[in-house]
Amino acid sequence: MIEPKHDDMDSNKLTHFVPERRHNHLDYCFMCPDTEGPRKMDTVLRAVKNDINVESEKEKEDDEVEGRTKCGKYIRCSFPKCNQWMHEKCADDFICGEYSPKQAQLLFNLNGPVCTAHFCWHCYDERHKNASRFDELIDCIWCMRSFHEQCIPAGTKLLPNYGKKKAFVCHIHCIFTPSITSEMRLKHCSDCELDFQEDQVGGSKKGKRIDKGEEKIECRKCANVFHRKCAFQRVVGIGCDIYKNDLCSYCVTGLTIVPNQHVIAYCETSRKRYPKGYYPATAISCKDVPSDVNLGRNFGMTGYICVRWMWGSSKKPFFHLVHKSQVHRITTNCHKSFADSDFKNELKKLKIKYTAPTHPLNHVEMMKTVTIVTENVFVKGITKQSIRERVEIRDCFCVADKVTGIKCDTSRCFNRQSHSECPKSCGENCQNRALQQKREIKCEVREAADGKGYGLFAIRDIEPEEFIGEYCGEVIDLVEWKRRERRQTGIRSEDEFTYFMGLTDKYKVDARFIGSIARYANHSCEPNSEVEGIDVPVSIHSGEEATYEPHLGIFAKEKIKAGAEITFDYMLKKSQGLAVDFCYCRAEKCKMKIGEKSRNDDSDDEKFDENLYVSDDEEDEERKDEKENKKKDSKKLKKEKNGKMVHKRQSSMGGSNDKIKKKK
Repeated sequence: MIEPKHDDMDSNKLTHFVPERRHNHLDYCFMCPDTEGPRKMDTVLRAVKNDINVESEKEKEDDEVEGRTKCGKYIRCSFPKCNQWMHEKCADDFICGEYSPKQAQLLFNLNGPVCTAHFCWHCYDERHKNASRFDELIDCIWCMRSFHEQCIPAGTKLLPNYGKKKAFVCHIHCIFTPSITSEMRLKHCSDCELDFQEDQVGGSKKGKRIDKGEEKIECRKCANVFHRKCAFQRVVGIGCDIYKNDLCSYCVTGLTIVPNQHVIAYCETSRKRYPKGYYPATAISCKDVPSDVNLGRNFGMTGYICVRWMWGSSKKPFFHLVHKSQVHRITTNCHKSFADSDFKNELKKLKIKYTAPTHPLNHVEMMKTVTIVTENVFVKGITKQSIRERVEIRDCFCVADKVTGIKCDTSRCFNRQSHSECPKSCGENCQNRALQQKREIKCEVREAADGKGYGLFAIRDIEPEEFIGEYCGEVIDLVEWKRRERRQTGIRSEDEFTYFMGLTDKYKVDARFIGSIARYANHSCEPNSEVEGIDVPVSIHSGEEATYEPHLGIFAKEKIKAGAEITFDYMLKKSQGLAVDFCYCRAEKCKMKIGEKSRNDDSDDEKFDENLYVSDDEEDEERKDEKENKKKDSKKLKKEKNGKMVHKRQSSMGGSNDKIKKKK
């Protein structure tokens, strides 16, 4: 692997290049050029053949390898049946774009780091990380990256007759790179999208003023131009002083351009109406090019992307072959580099998507990662006795109907109003004992419309205030809840959803991996059901006291017809970087987003940070430091009140600010 030039900088804080694929790569660490892997494996195999104690031999070999190499001992990839080796130190330090072995460990919910062979690199980099886990992956034969067939970079194609498994050579291994002139360079920074002309006069971007004369770097592999400060924020990790590399972040991390993605490309041949320069286009795969179109001898060569210009009509489109160094992602401010400013208005009319297309999430495979249960599961350290509460028994005074004998079937029941079920002494005809009698309505889970994935649907008609089912999952305390919340924050994926529900003040229910079918109920801004906390009497100790256990029940708010989807309001709020999902309910009063993001929250723009995973002891220390700082601030305020203070007030005559000293 080729590492960037960093001189005196700490290499652990740099974003690394895409790792190369070597011969017998399973025996080596794929993140560094160390070659000590086979020696260790040969020693272990020799110990097995000679009936030597393998564990003691492994410990000796680990000590030897740790003394010989800079990266320490070897560990295996934690993915089942994966034989890839890596250094423990490399697994802790390696970061390339969105990928790091530790973050992949969180995604797969395993106990160790995960290598790059088990997900699609493009979907992972676009933050569709659950979609990257499933379906067939195709490996690049020159680097350690894998892609879905739909996500194979434009300008590449599958290799014929390469064994039984499909393979290809990705775009970063192109042999020929044309010379890039000043005319081909972008007119704006590829990272912050600020126009360099605005930069010279002190332009601004999102309220942040850029200093005059800030150093600009021209990438030596593509036409990108970027500020050194922007590369520091995007590529270099926290703690480095300066970015000394001459490659943009896209070339370092191997960012891909996929077919059917909107791009801006450089047109070298001028036409009557359009001069040389950048124009909006759409990247297409080699197989989608019409047979009657001749794109020259470079067609099909790795690194050359076929684009369809937006100035052509649907009946007669114009195609062109452009090198990948002159093709860039389309962004909100990319019109600053257009050769014709009229295309800025054309982009607004088309309402194109600025995001790259990705492989759809395989919901069938995703469902296999979930265990369906009919009652709550308690994690280690939590029991049913810990969540139960012994209080005064709650009797209702409902009178049974003279004809049917049914009682407690309306909201007039005192126990229903207080969100608790009636005890057994209320009688068999009591309608407020659904959880005790397990009177759940049979619902089915199937695919919902409008891109919602799977949803919960009613099989029969459901009356208002009728019990639908219980929301079950793992019962966790607040400490475990914070740990799992930090896990979701660290994954940084747009298709990783939260399934937390508050059970009591001290406990919550998480249905992410273990839960009832109620976990598939989708959100709606105008729901037809709601989730309520219900206290269920477990045992009666005397005529005055009973033990109650909390549960979460779903009740209908209105009449739900058979075949209709059951929805409720998630009532989520943006906090600590958790993803706020786009709402697909299509209701008249739709809020467009599930929850809101605070104005000062920039967590989505941050890179993966291991500091998010702090221990509980560190959190307690932080709280103590905050209390001490508050005490110090209060002491300072008292001293200032006793001393001299300077106030500003506006003069009633001249309008200027006069400084008046307040005496003791």
